[in-house]
Amino acid sequence: AEKIFEQVPYPLLANHIGNESLFYTSVAYNLMNYSEFVSDEYMSFQYNHHFEGFILNRIPLMKKLKWRLLATASVLYGRLSDKNRELLPAEMPDGTPTEPIGGLERDPYIELGYGVENIFKVIRVDFFHRLTYLDNPDVDNFGIKISFQFIL
Repeated sequence: AEKIFEQVPYPLLANHIGNESLFYTSVAYNLMNYSEFVSDEYMSFQYNHHFEGFILNRIPLMKKLKWRLLATASVLYGRLSDKNRELLPAEMPDGTPTEPIGGLERDPYIELGYGVENIFKVIRVDFFHRLTYLDNPDVDNFGIKISFQFIL
């Protein structure tokens, strides 16, 4: 959680980290676009659950592969105060209007995911669903991300 008490320019606001790449990252919201949301006060919650073979070990072939299921949840709730919203530029230096930058006043941003890790001992594949702010321009409601990790 964070709260900015003063009126500050846009670069000093909490610019929530989106991920438009093909690769999974644990510190970003994996279906959020870059600079889609900014806040001057927010709370975030991220949860990762590793099933450690609890489900896949019951399937004989999967037990030999040693694949592991996992689940993730990311929730972000925040707002942008009027005093900081009025500092946002209405147009670019060349005169074209800017896209409206949003706070999260309406609903929290929520994405849920599930995946499989330990594929060939180093690959992880995640599937994500975006549950809120589906009407924002150029957003994906579903995404597949991969990553490489070593599990001992």
